[in-house]
Amino acid sequence: MLPRSSRSTSVIVALSLALSMVGTAQVRAADDEEQPARTASNRPARLRSLHISLAALQVLDVHSTKLALGSNAQAREGNPIIASLGGSTAGMIALKASAAVSMYYMSEQLWKKNRKAAVLTMIALNVGYGVVVAHNYRVAASGTPGR
Repeated sequence: MLPRSSRSTSVIVALSLALSMVGTAQVRAADDEEQPARTASNRPARLRSLHISLAALQVLDVHSTKLALGSNAQAREGNPIIASLGGSTAGMIALKASAAVSMYYMSEQLWKKNRKAAVLTMIALNVGYGVVVAHNYRVAASGTPGR
């Protein structure tokens, strides 16, 4: 049986992969069909689940970062931009929101040129943030009460 922190890490990574696979299935279905004109109306439906899961992972990243830094005296923020905020929750939320909007915009622009690349990029971002969130919760679970 896995330790509790390893189980939660596995659950978070598996959940982010499962959410990402929804987008992959949509791309495969789109490839099997005749390619319609690339309009604004069909674009968001293909990426919606990936955008939602990325937003959820951004929220979990803020929560897990605050939890890890608050529960483990040895924990340090690895991202120098977030570290420069000095622990400001409002600053972290604003930065994460702007990052999420930027990634959403980037995927929408990429979608116009290459649908598969847009979906695969969003899958990679989701998996990457899933790993970061899992790591943060692992640090929080293994830490001693501190700060």
